[in-house]
Amino acid sequence: MRPRRDANQTLDEFERVLEDLIDHIDGADLEECVEIGAALWEMSAKAKAACDQVKVILRDEAIEDTAGAPGTHRFDGADRGRASVSIPYPKLRLASGVSIPALQTALGPEFPNYFETRTTYKPRKGVDAVIVKLASGDTLRDVLLNAIETYDETPRVSFTRENR
Repeated sequence: MRPRRDANQTLDEFERVLEDLIDHIDGADLEECVEIGAALWEMSAKAKAACDQVKVILRDEAIEDTAGAPGTHRFDGADRGRASVSIPYPKLRLASGVSIPALQTALGPEFPNYFETRTTYKPRKGVDAVIVKLASGDTLRDVLLNAIETYDETPRVSFTRENR
């Protein structure tokens, strides 16, 4: 096991290496961009996992320090780091497995006094193929074409990196 280094020194070194890597992106050819992207993707996954571990420690400490009371608890790092943990107020939600029709029956006209009803609409999967089959000039087709639009999503990029 190698000797443990000072965390601030390691973080400063990591930041310098990351800045150097970012500087290489400008002017890099496609193959270099793929290598840099794959390395950053792998590092970001590791960084996220490490950050999640730190979050658990901070949440536990904030809950212990405040006895779980809602509010914001702040922590100072050894150097430039700061963290805050916001403990939310408890919220209400429907219990798992509750039958809405049974609840509506039990509460009758009082139901809306205790519960919101939200309805969302979206085109059904495959509706575009159905619309295409409708005859041009068909009123139903015109109504649907005026109500539905096509949009482009941002293309997804993923990386992999071979183990050495």
